[in-house]
Amino acid sequence: MLSGVSDLRLSDGRTLTFAQYRPTNGVAVVHSNGSGGSRLEWPGDEAMLHRIGVRFISVDRPGHGHSDPDPDRTLQDWPSDIAEPADHLRLDRFYVEGWSGGGAYRLS
Repeated sequence: MLSGVSDLRLSDGRTLTFAQYRPTNGVAVVHSNGSGGSRLEWPGDEAMLHRIGVRFISVDRPGHGHSDPDPDRTLQDWPSDIAEPADHLRLDRFYVEGWSGGGAYRLS
């Protein structure tokens, strides 16, 4: 179940939008959506997230969903984009995962 959507103003002035899915106190996993996807992608099984203790955070990549585009960006800009919401959420450690078009972002 969706526990909240946030629009975060990044240090460069862009907005990055992300959603958190319960439980919010589990091990943080940051999801990079597939091409054409958005923060609304999530595993779809809240009971499973609770059972394995995962705090699933799904981020709209720049130009996707509600996140502002950045036409000059490269794939290597993604880690600094993710660092700001991680700091905002006070995540000391987190895992990243992605599929389809988000897979390359996971590796950056």
